[in-house]
Amino acid sequence: MREICSEASSYNNLEHHRACQQADIYSVCDFVKVDKEREAEEAARVSPLVSLRYAQTLLSKHKIEKHQTSYCCNRQFSVCSPTRLLDNGKTTNIFHCRHTSCAVCSKKIYKDKSIELRKAFKYVKRLNPKASFHIMTLTISHQKSDSLEDRLRLLSDMKRKLMNHKVFKDLELLFYHSTLEIVYGKSGWHPHYHIMLSKNGDLSAAQSENIGRQWEKIGKRLGVYVSFEKGFHIGSTDCVDAAATYLSKSQEAKDLGKKMVSELVADNKKYRNNETHSIQELISLAAAGKWNQIVYSPFKVEKLIIEYLQVKNINYFRGCSKWNEIVKLAVDEFIDDDNKEKKIKKFIEISPRAFVELSKHDLLLGTERKDKEGNIIEYEGILKEHRRNEDIEDTYGYILYLLEMKKDYLYLGIEDDIISVVVEDESQLNQDLSFSDRKTVLESVTKQAETEFFIAA
Repeated sequence: MREICSEASSYNNLEHHRACQQADIYSVCDFVKVDKEREAEEAARVSPLVSLRYAQTLLSKHKIEKHQTSYCCNRQFSVCSPTRLLDNGKTTNIFHCRHTSCAVCSKKIYKDKSIELRKAFKYVKRLNPKASFHIMTLTISHQKSDSLEDRLRLLSDMKRKLMNHKVFKDLELLFYHSTLEIVYGKSGWHPHYHIMLSKNGDLSAAQSENIGRQWEKIGKRLGVYVSFEKGFHIGSTDCVDAAATYLSKSQEAKDLGKKMVSELVADNKKYRNNETHSIQELISLAAAGKWNQIVYSPFKVEKLIIEYLQVKNINYFRGCSKWNEIVKLAVDEFIDDDNKEKKIKKFIEISPRAFVELSKHDLLLGTERKDKEGNIIEYEGILKEHRRNEDIEDTYGYILYLLEMKKDYLYLGIEDDIISVVVEDESQLNQDLSFSDRKTVLESVTKQAETEFFIAA
């Protein structure tokens, strides 16, 4: 938690003093290493909200109205219930746009998809010991003059034709599942598919070549150049087998498996070529102001992100009918879960009225800014501080600090509508989120102009 008053600073110093009394002798480098690791962890937790804020700023600047991402984390899911900040870092009753283009929502979307993949692969392998798994990559030619929307439409059409062709159907696959990835490089937009294939027995070299040659023919008929060497690839099965089934109990196999699954559903891949970025990575770098890691100008990056955000109905994940059935049957498959949630002991409850007031004064997702004299002209958002802090009391202290600093602008008695709660009974965690469908929330938001959230361009 950032230092916001002398009392907090004294408390921190006291804690450091106590820690020194209990500690043995350590190298200064050890403390520097720990601090850097802690900073990196905090940055990782806050980064999605920073990226979301950046995207919302661009949408506002370009006057793109009614884009659901503009409302994400700025509105309540149910306008009749309080919002809670839980001591496990999560929140309740906050509207999420559920777009894969949203840095906040995509984290859950990709995590859920990763779990779905791991369970399904394990289920398939358990029922079909001789099943093989293959990753097929499909790409098409692209250049800077191509629009993202046109490339996506063409690529999707070509993939559909390939999947419906005899050369593909004759494989008698157990399933296939496709993942769309969008990157930008020196040759412009480069959307491409990673498709997981599974069949009983191995996929022969002749079968792989037949699929690749058909991919070439489809491109030629549509006037699109496709290189068999560069536009088509089917990878080996060993790592995917480990990722899908967790057959080996060795830590090495588990780590390898998770790595390969993450390759299929990663939302922020990094590339060796500094001219090539996934769109999510580009947004993240721009939002963090890391322009030294981007070869393109801020104007160019802004243009690319706006073009991406305006493309509608991007389907990142699609499986065949067999895949959808497998997902249903594999729901009870056991997989290791690295992110077990801790038991909730405390939470901060914000009334609907207080939430609207905080949103109206940009105190939820704001980014701290200072003038030339060092005076704070914009405060760090409460949701960011909540993600950053490990102790819920630090978040509550920061909220009280904000209320004090902004008391001349907030309604009288708002501090009584934001309370810290110690959980004594699990029934306290039950929450009624009536009238919480997304359509109702959006209609409510657009009608209440007086609470509209204006983000500074």
